[in-house]
Amino acid sequence: MSRYHYLTSDSKSGGKFWSIEKKEGESITLTRFGKVNTKGSVKSKEHISEEKAEKFLDNQLRAKKKKGYVEVKGAIRQAIPDAAPTNTKKRKRKSDKTKGGKEVVKEKKSKLGKRSAPATGEADEGEEDIKQCRFLLTGTLSVSRKQMKEEIELCGGSVVSAVTKATHLLCSETDGHGTSKHTKAVKLGLPIVSEKWVRDRMKGASIASSSARKSDAAATSVPNDMNDGESRLVQGSAEDPYKITRRGDVFSCTCPAWRHQSNPVNLRTCKHIRSIRGNDAEDARVGCVASAVTVQTTKVGGAPKLLLAHKYDGKENVSGYLISEKLDGIRAFWDGKQFVSRGGNVFTGAPSWFTSKLPSDMKLDGELFVGRGQFSATSSIVRSTGEANAARWESITYKVFDAPEVPKGFEERIRAARERIKRDHDVSWVEVIEHFPCKSAEHLAQELKRVEALGGEGLMLRKPGSKYVGSRSRTLLKVKTFHDREAKVVGYRDGQGKHATRTGSLKCELPSGKIFYVGTGLSDAQRRNPPKIGSIITFRYFELSKDGVPRFPSFLRERPGFVWPPKDSDD
Repeated sequence: MSRYHYLTSDSKSGGKFWSIEKKEGESITLTRFGKVNTKGSVKSKEHISEEKAEKFLDNQLRAKKKKGYVEVKGAIRQAIPDAAPTNTKKRKRKSDKTKGGKEVVKEKKSKLGKRSAPATGEADEGEEDIKQCRFLLTGTLSVSRKQMKEEIELCGGSVVSAVTKATHLLCSETDGHGTSKHTKAVKLGLPIVSEKWVRDRMKGASIASSSARKSDAAATSVPNDMNDGESRLVQGSAEDPYKITRRGDVFSCTCPAWRHQSNPVNLRTCKHIRSIRGNDAEDARVGCVASAVTVQTTKVGGAPKLLLAHKYDGKENVSGYLISEKLDGIRAFWDGKQFVSRGGNVFTGAPSWFTSKLPSDMKLDGELFVGRGQFSATSSIVRSTGEANAARWESITYKVFDAPEVPKGFEERIRAARERIKRDHDVSWVEVIEHFPCKSAEHLAQELKRVEALGGEGLMLRKPGSKYVGSRSRTLLKVKTFHDREAKVVGYRDGQGKHATRTGSLKCELPSGKIFYVGTGLSDAQRRNPPKIGSIITFRYFELSKDGVPRFPSFLRERPGFVWPPKDSDD
């Protein structure tokens, strides 16, 4: 519901007023304060949700009443002024001159070489080039400030974090007026523009840059390729631009055409990716349409049924369990011909010299591994294809930790795998993981501390004599100081302070439907180009609250190709 509260306070310096307002269905509060019988100043605040806005209003109201303010019952809402009042006494600028006894105010020139708006703060409708503009954002826009910043920079403009004499203030028409940025811009006589004004010029810049790209493409055959880890925005048929990101040989796009393909992620493309790289480069990367369709059959029989671990909670007596290090790599099932991911995708980039040394009549379960703390490097290599990428596989080792189809207990299975590999396939890039018995809970804690000190992720515990089952089982336990799991990105929260123009945190959802935010662990580059909505991330956390929400979550990495929701989640 809509709420409006008006309070007054008597003091020796004159009566003061304070009011706060929130409209029904909105998450914005408007606060107005000053001396009675004046317009006062106005501040607006956007909250995460309407519930948070209500809570903020109640807290502010309670605090004011404690300070002696008294609420005026039945007070009529007063109109919110466009800007906070300024000193009514006129001051002459150094450049002011008088002519015939009349004051003449010279309009200031901005660094753009054009006259800025007069002190009213309204920009004219001239065809100003957005590439020469520096914008400061204020108020609630139709998109997040992060996305608006990306769109402006894509068209050649820039976004700053403070008011300067060369700034254009992009002001929200709903709640941007009356903010401190708006007040300062009015005082300096800066151009104050609406979102529509900016978007009209962005469209012109996009058309011009598109024509330039087509002209350049006709003049040269060199593709406008992207660097590993780079992201770009491309305007498509939707109102908001699509984001294209490169990770290794995987080029992803947020458009529906890319997201709804059933091909492996490294063999997907779309017209937006082709507009950047060119048709020749994309055809060479993913092949023609016919070959792309053929690749869809690589999900033979669906995802492999793998043995999955539960978390060690300290309740089991693990004396006699077999300990091994938990590797931070890519899970890979060897079916005798190729590597298959946990989700059922074939790692088609594995070179023949690597796979030819693995047994064709024994299925293996293991991890493709570069080294401790090198998950991103491993993922980039494993999910890429092409001859140039084949050399990068020299840094990968296939760490084998089970032979699923050997019909015996764990010790016999791992012994059979070790003997077979050593006899017929003894190469440096295939290793069977060593296991040793756990003596006690204290021994387990000491080993965990040692591995984590070396940069390892944690430990795995195997129950002696246990059979291989294609599901989650307590015969396999993972031991870590901090836990990690996957979540789906469903939104963003704008940053504050030094991250004001970037992403503050990721709004994430667990398979259970619980919503939480992850901000810790994001680099500056990731805050500028965060994981896209709908992508899956891995995060680390200390424990779950009573409500099932992760405590102290920290971003670790993205999980491209991860099947969501996971059918075997251990929520």
